[in-house]
Amino acid sequence: MSTVFISVALLFYVAAAALCVARARSLVTRFNVWIRWGTRIGVVFHLCGMSVLAWTTGQWPLTGLADALSALSVLVIINYIALAATRPKLDALGDVLIPLGAALLATSRFVPSRPVPALSGVVDMTDAVLFPLHTVMTFLGLTALFVAFALGVAYLTVRRRLKAKQLEGITSLPALEVLDRIHFRFQLIGFVALTLGIVFGAFWANMRLGPDWVTDPKIVSSMLIWMWYALAVQTRLALGWRGRAGVLFSVFGFIGVVVSLVGVTLLFSGWHGVAGLG
Repeated sequence: MSTVFISVALLFYVAAAALCVARARSLVTRFNVWIRWGTRIGVVFHLCGMSVLAWTTGQWPLTGLADALSALSVLVIINYIALAATRPKLDALGDVLIPLGAALLATSRFVPSRPVPALSGVVDMTDAVLFPLHTVMTFLGLTALFVAFALGVAYLTVRRRLKAKQLEGITSLPALEVLDRIHFRFQLIGFVALTLGIVFGAFWANMRLGPDWVTDPKIVSSMLIWMWYALAVQTRLALGWRGRAGVLFSVFGFIGVVVSLVGVTLLFSGWHGVAGLG
């Protein structure tokens, strides 16, 4: 049953993504209503599917790569819905966030669904407290960084069109200063949440897995990502880097997040890896 719900959600996401492409090409605003309702219905089916899966398996819904991608997908779409509802000029972010959400959910259907090796064995109270805190904060952080990436793309698009004097439809997007400010807000939220996720994860791993967890490939890649965004935040706060320079941190950081989340998890073994699990 969970598979049916998730499949229906994916269909709605893909349909909404197709409408986003059509809207971007034709600048037809009548697609906005259909996009919003399509994503809302998709989220309902998606959450139902995740709930049924958690109920039937009895597992915390963030134990493997498939679960992680599915959770990120619905969080990204929910953020789009919230931003479009509160700031109508940010509706255009759907052109990035909705295809991203659909791609994450589609990918989750083809990757191994088993829990990662770190979760093997008996679940005790340490797992019941620290592991949920670790996963929730980490995924909230990653979601905020994904939204920052979308805002960065929007910023670069508006900047390029202003330089080329291509002003058609540009009034439907926020001003560069507004995009820059909201972008940094999400980047900062993502960095803080990711930091808390890493801290909770470090305590949990040290108690559950022992000292060997520090050499896990996923831990190493996650720390590199954390340092990248730490540099991004510091250059903004300490050096005043704004606009294009700050936005490029999110664009390249997003690439690193995807490589770590999917590539490292699939290709390497270890506490977080699924290589060889099938």
